[in-house]
Amino acid sequence: WITLYPNVRVLSFGGDIPWFKEKRVSITCCPDGLRPVIFKVERI
Repeated sequence: WITLYPNVRVLSFGGDIPWFKEKRVSITCCPDGLRPVIFKVERI
């Protein structure tokens, strides 16, 4: 959760991540090297 939290917070308050081409989207990966997971979070 600590990895997702900053981007979820930006999206939940109506902001966008400036380096992503798509608006209302954040892609974050889990830093666990043994069980890598990629999360795509979208504001609806």
